[in-house]
Amino acid sequence: MKKTLYLIFTEEGYTETKDTLIEASAALWINPNILDAKQLDMLEKAGIEPHILEQWVTPGDEKTTHNIIKQIEQRHDNIDLLVEYL
Repeated sequence: MKKTLYLIFTEEGYTETKDTLIEASAALWINPNILDAKQLDMLEKAGIEPHILEQWVTPGDEKTTHNIIKQIEQRHDNIDLLVEYL
């Protein structure tokens, strides 16, 4: 069974996908400083794996987004990766 992962760059993207993310028990990769400690704790309690990106990725930066996608795919096997595009 494939695991679902979300790659989110903005607060708006997180707000729009939060309910779906939790329902799917998916993993989350997100820009730093989007989520506060309370939000991270809530996700972890819901069984979500939050991963904070090492550096801020500017939404729409295709080259960096492509590199992040490659890194995620190297770390996780058999995934469906949903990426926020602006």
